[in-house]
Amino acid sequence: MPVPGEVVPMHGQAFIAAPHAHARHHLQQAPRRVDATGWPAPGSAMTRDITTETEAQEFLEWNGPDDPTPEPEGDEAWAPVPPTRSLALALLEAVLTPSQRRRMLREASLCVVVQAPSPAWCEPLRSAFRSIGQWAHVELRDGTAKYKRRPEEGAAEIANALAGGVRVLGISPSPETQLPPCLVASADIRITLPRPTERVIRQVIREATGSNPRKFPAGIVEGLDFPDIIACIRMGTTAASCVHRLQAASLSRGATDPSLADAPDVTAMHGFGEAALWARNLLADLSQYRAGHIRFDQISRTLVLASEPGLGKTTWVRALAKTANLPLVQQSLSSIFSSTTTGGYLGDIAARISKTFADARNISCPVLMFLDEIDALPDRNSMDVRGRDYWTPLINLFLLELDQSVASSGSRIIVIAATNHLDRLDPALVRPGRIHPTIRIPRPDAAALVGILRQHLGDDLAGVDLARMAGFAVGATGADVMAWVRDARRVARVAGRPMVEGDLLALIAPPDHRPEIVRWRTAVHEAGHAAIAWALGQERVTMVSIVPGPNRGGVTMTEDIVIDVRSRSDVEGRVITALAGRAAEAIFGLGYNSGATDDLRIATRAAASIHLSMGLGNSLLHRAGPDEIVQTLILDGALRKEVSSDLDRLFAKALLLVEEHRGLVHAIATTLMTVRQLDGAGFDAIVAERAAAPVPEGRRRG
Repeated sequence: MPVPGEVVPMHGQAFIAAPHAHARHHLQQAPRRVDATGWPAPGSAMTRDITTETEAQEFLEWNGPDDPTPEPEGDEAWAPVPPTRSLALALLEAVLTPSQRRRMLREASLCVVVQAPSPAWCEPLRSAFRSIGQWAHVELRDGTAKYKRRPEEGAAEIANALAGGVRVLGISPSPETQLPPCLVASADIRITLPRPTERVIRQVIREATGSNPRKFPAGIVEGLDFPDIIACIRMGTTAASCVHRLQAASLSRGATDPSLADAPDVTAMHGFGEAALWARNLLADLSQYRAGHIRFDQISRTLVLASEPGLGKTTWVRALAKTANLPLVQQSLSSIFSSTTTGGYLGDIAARISKTFADARNISCPVLMFLDEIDALPDRNSMDVRGRDYWTPLINLFLLELDQSVASSGSRIIVIAATNHLDRLDPALVRPGRIHPTIRIPRPDAAALVGILRQHLGDDLAGVDLARMAGFAVGATGADVMAWVRDARRVARVAGRPMVEGDLLALIAPPDHRPEIVRWRTAVHEAGHAAIAWALGQERVTMVSIVPGPNRGGVTMTEDIVIDVRSRSDVEGRVITALAGRAAEAIFGLGYNSGATDDLRIATRAAASIHLSMGLGNSLLHRAGPDEIVQTLILDGALRKEVSSDLDRLFAKALLLVEEHRGLVHAIATTLMTVRQLDGAGFDAIVAERAAAPVPEGRRRG
């Protein structure tokens, strides 16, 4: 340790050790020297910075924030240090190792890269680093308009500086995506700065006010950025008042996002299956984190939500953000890649990708980032060469930004992605370590629909048993329920009275004004699906209905009895079940009509997949995925002929099976004409009754 007045060599220049600690306030102009090539000599400044003579040595000797505040000696008066100066330096002191400090003081050629907690910290950190040493070049990139440059800009200048043996410093909230790659790759010291801890804040308060705060609530700077903190820690006030202001500011920043005011409590939502358990676990972990019992990186904080449209993915995420008291950063990836918003230019798209993640990273508290329509980012395995050339840089940038936001030290971002097309996602996107696990949201069952109806009804229809209406609503989505309740309220409002049960029931199961022959045809059709699904033994019937809905006259719902790999006969069984409705109409003398369009689509895709993707046909060649089947059939005449032949053969089997189980089909259809809808228990009762009846010779279960 130098004694007062000793000459200390540093970076090729002589600095005089100060006689007292408080001499750090005496400033001196740093000289600039250049070598024969014109580059600044090691240790000299490229800019005319004011540096503190002794602060570097004091920085090396610092013993930590737990040291008691030294009492002034003799006539020395204590001098307060403004938080604008001390906060960034205190954070550095808390993070740097002794080895890193020594290198920064002694090495003439050095490259240091610093990841700042947020853009607001970048300028103060530059000042802090300049107070502990001289830097020939400081590259600051915080993503704001003032320092907005592409990562590759300035790379040559930095490379030349490093080659000249000078000291270079890079500061950014996201070094990998904002700083020149050559600077990041050649860093001798890499520093990732977290948000300031309680010890750091205590030290800054002590230096500003001259006293330590006696009470210091946990999480007092939660959600506060650099400007918020320094605005609360004021010279000329008491330590207790600083703590009070910090606490008030943190509570203000932690208030619920006003845009989420209408979102429900996520724990009160119904029909979300495994997603509900994931939400409860996250809420419990966040509570433990905020109490200081676990680190943020111990929280499971990524998820992919997959479902068909209308099942409430967005509503669920908004509810989760509100219940967890988290800011919500929401972005649809399809809008990022839309040519109407970016012109399709790679640079514009890349900028929007980076901005989306920067918006989340720049929030100074835990934040929920919702990436909707994540399937807009295509799977590289399904691209042709031209598409891969265009998309690969964007996908790589997206994955890099994602890694920075999820896996980097100090990250406090929860990422939830949503898709209607899980099969289109790039495997690299949904692997463990990125956005994982994946949870499928099913269509709500009757029990869940009771809860969803009650949630949307609020105080309306209080005391009404909603089970009957929920039974009619099976197969509907949460979006359907919301629309029904909204329209029922409108009916009651126009009538000038409170809502009654009939208002809602008339929307869920409206009176069927179709001719009786049409209703009978529908009943026979749906009975055919249900009876053959049972007969083949692959699926369990959960609901059969002739209640008309949007774009449908009736519906049959089933669930797999065994979820496993399937043989060709299993897949063909699905095709037979899909064609059984059409077969039932033929067997009952009702002829053919255009009402089986969806059935034919399902049957065609399943039959084609046998040859195109499952390796169950005459070739092991994988020729097309689910989204490419139709196009392949259009282009391949031989395949079209083969699939058509399979469909004809399987339809003939469906006709035989319907004839064999004609009595069961008739019993189901007759019941539907009366009750309009059967749940799984009602269907099973009809099957049991038929099984108990005498079986004519030659009849058997298929």
